[in-house]
Amino acid sequence: MLSERGLTAAPAGESPDLILRCVVTDARSGSKLKRIVIGLGAGKARLQLQVSLIEPRINQQPILSFETASTTGSSPGAAIPVGPGGAIGAVGGAYGLYKGSKQGLPLEEQQTQKKIDGQLKTYFAAQGWAYREPVLTAAAR
Repeated sequence: MLSERGLTAAPAGESPDLILRCVVTDARSGSKLKRIVIGLGAGKARLQLQVSLIEPRINQQPILSFETASTTGSSPGAAIPVGPGGAIGAVGGAYGLYKGSKQGLPLEEQQTQKKIDGQLKTYFAAQGWAYREPVLTAAAR
């Protein structure tokens, strides 16, 4: 994300202009099966970070500090009773979704990255610093 915005990592042994420090304060993958079948917060996944932007030449205190929290699993699940056997069919379909889903926190990671990107974009603009828009490839559109 940062390289798409025109920022580069400082080579080893050189002092960076800025340090982006991200500390994970909460990470729960939850239960995908509960999210899919029950929903409404059951099995909710959560990724929370404390993010700081530090300008090391001035001091080690953050010049920007914020928290991100990304969650999934608050919408209704697939097991909605619709009569005898109806919920079982929905649960069976939900299990098919569950088996094909990925492990980990991919959606929360994407949400968190977007939040960090938005905060940095706003801060850089306020400082008059360049923070270029990423070039979208045909595959990304």
